[in-house]
Amino acid sequence: MLIRSAQLQDLNACLALDANSQTDHVWQMDAREDEGRVIRFHTVRLPRVMRVAYPRVRDDLLDCWEEGASVLVAVEPRPADLSTTEEGEGEAQALVLGYCQLDAQPWQEAGWISHLIVGRPFRRRGVGTVLLKAAKAWAYQLELK
Repeated sequence: MLIRSAQLQDLNACLALDANSQTDHVWQMDAREDEGRVIRFHTVRLPRVMRVAYPRVRDDLLDCWEEGASVLVAVEPRPADLSTTEEGEGEAQALVLGYCQLDAQPWQEAGWISHLIVGRPFRRRGVGTVLLKAAKAWAYQLELK
């Protein structure tokens, strides 16, 4: 797996990733007043699997990328024989596993992760963790917090 800045040809693959999820557990909050306020969270198993739609709109990814937002992609290189350039030479294509859109706000010394999406077949394989570590390195490079 390789993490790199997104290229124009990566953006369609990013938008094609299934960002929705499903779960059979939820967090339950328990708030009590015992000598001060105590709040506890614990997981509760649901009676059936719940589908969760991705809560944000991703259609502006191209616009954000053109305006200078950083988009990191996790890719798995493919063999060079899957495509050719106009000159007829083999060009390696990359399978996009996931992406992370980053927005710098230097006036606040902050960086924001707008989107972190890993395609369904590639989840639970460390792709999201690697993208987060790359986002952290990006923020340190820009002296963001």
